[in-house]
Amino acid sequence: MRMDIEREAKYLEASIRRLISAVRRRYARPEETEQDYGWWVLACGEPFGDAALAERDVLRDRLRAEVEQAGIMLPELIWVWDEDDCVQLVITTLPTQDRAERVAERLRAKGLRMRVARERF
Repeated sequence: MRMDIEREAKYLEASIRRLISAVRRRYARPEETEQDYGWWVLACGEPFGDAALAERDVLRDRLRAEVEQAGIMLPELIWVWDEDDCVQLVITTLPTQDRAERVAERLRAKGLRMRVARERF
């Protein structure tokens, strides 16, 4: 139980740091446009559906384990939500769509379900 609380606290702290960083980047260069953003390479898991918070954590843990089994160890877990409402984990961010697609294809070969999307904050 204590480990779950500590993990959740670390997750929240990391989320807050990412948000602060995104706001600082955005307002440090107000002329910034969407073309300044890169491309996310996302590992995709199961749909959340109507899952409760605890069930969503199980789905996230399942995807994290799949990613680790494929040999990918991430220093930080960045989860992304989109209109498909499924578990998505950012593997990396790259400057071009072409590079992101090549990385995603290599990871598909390792058995992961991958998606490339425009980076958004």
